Amino acid sequence: MVVHSGLCICFWNANGLTHKIHDLRTFVDEKRPDLLLLQETKIKNIFSPYLPNYTFYHQDGPQSPLSGGTGFFVKSNLNHVELFVPNLNYVSNTIVKISLANQPSIVIASIYVPCQVNSRFLDDLDKILKLNNSVIMCGDFNAHHTSWNCKRINATGKAIYKYAHCKNLEILAPPTPTRYGPNSATTIDLALTKNFAYRYKIESIPDLASDHNPVILNFDFNIVPLIVNRQKVSTNWDNFKNRLNKNVKIIFPKILNSNDLENEVNKIMSDITNAYNNSSRPLKHLEEL
Repeated sequence: MVVHSGLCICFWNANGLTHKIHDLRTFVDEKRPDLLLLQETKIKNIFSPYLPNYTFYHQDGPQSPLSGGTGFFVKSNLNHVELFVPNLNYVSNTIVKISLANQPSIVIASIYVPCQVNSRFLDDLDKILKLNNSVIMCGDFNAHHTSWNCKRINATGKAIYKYAHCKNLEILAPPTPTRYGPNSATTIDLALTKNFAYRYKIESIPDLASDHNPVILNFDFNIVPLIVNRQKVSTNWDNFKNRLNKNVKIIFPKILNSNDLENEVNKIMSDITNAYNNSSRPLKHLEEL
């Protein structure tokens, strides 16, 4: 299995994919994401989109067909499986679980939350979060909040902000808007992460034909302890302990020289740091331990 030094996720509200697949192929050839998450695909049953070297999944979602459903392109060489969550009432979703070398499994979900949604949509997000220890949800949440550079706060944005704080989730948003209207620009395409505290870069890319920009989220798996920059973090120590118990194998290796000793020490330190990074998140502005 290939060892990945990072993970590139692109997510985009296509507002209809059928007549945009050729432009999307050009975009993917240039950006080469590991995963491409789509919202409001509006795909008819007779149309099956194709990208070379990717596998496609699609779900219509619990809303009316007008919401368009969600989709998911995954690089075919990634070890993955599609997951299904029954009895979701409000949130459109397509979900995949991926397994990378030297990494815990990751559940990644393409999410669409309708504009006018019942506050119980958070129950749907809860069910998705319970699928795995590490979860990344990306998509169009239709959530406005000044914490991610919107000019106003709507009910969905307020609910997600409070929900993320209560569930120890991190909200990732690009510094520039993701959706453009005739007289407006706002950020409603976001990522929510659970137990996935790797360093990242997130950008809104002015490309492709839609009222939404595609968003590219790059995670860096090169292990750099968060404490290096003296950044305050919140750590789930139960999760840290569970990761160590699951991933660290206590053996007595045969050490013949100093290089052998250094390699074994590096392995242990890597396991400990990896567990720490996956169990910690940076504190939000004004948040205290």
